[in-house]
Amino acid sequence: CDIRKLRLSEPVDAIVTSPPYPGVYDYLAVAGSASAVLGGSSPSTSDAVQEGASDPVREIGRRSLWLQRGFEEFAAAWQGEQEEWLAAAHGNLNEGGTASLMIGDGDV
Repeated sequence: CDIRKLRLSEPVDAIVTSPPYPGVYDYLAVAGSASAVLGGSSPSTSDAVQEGASDPVREIGRRSLWLQRGFEEFAAAWQGEQEEWLAAAHGNLNEGGTASLMIGDGDV
């Protein structure tokens, strides 16, 4: 599920998340590999796109964009992606709700 498209039927009091790190992974590929090792299942990239679950071209912080297009374009895309998912998360919170971002070993 892409948080940027998530609209809960009712807002929540809290969100705890670990946002995608910039340029570290192509998360969809990593999730598929982890699922295979752990004995679970994960849709293939093409299946995920067809079902609307995830679009690797719109994957937040994807390393492949950095490698293909360079840092300047990557940084601009990542900034916009952060603004999109944070706005969507905010839209799913009750007034006065809390969002905690787990980054590394800390809480910001």
